[in-house]
Amino acid sequence: MTEPSTRAALVPELLVGDIKKSLWFCRDICRFTVLFDRPDESFAYRDLGCAQIMLGEIVKARDWVTASRETPFGRGVNFQVRVPEIEPSW
Repeated sequence: MTEPSTRAALVPELLVGDIKKSLWFCRDICRFTVLFDRPDESFAYRDLGCAQIMLGEIVKARDWVTASRETPFGRGVNFQVRVPEIEPSW
C-alpha cells in the first residue's frame, strides 16, 4: 500500500465484472498504485497522484445497487484521466 500524494476531492467507485482484469488494466497499463484493498470483498482503492478510483467487483454483497447489472456497465459516463506514457501491450 502507498500513501497518496494528495486526496482527490471526488473518487468514483466503479463496479466491474472481473476485478482481476480491471486491476491489471489500472496497474499495468495506467500505472495506478494501490492505496488499499480488500481482496476478500473484491474491492480496491487505486491512486495515480491527482486521480483516484475505487473498483469493486459485482457480487451479491453489494446490495445497494439499484439498477440491473447488465453490460456494458457505465453507460453515459465518461472519465478523463491523464496517465503517464503507456506502452501498447501488443
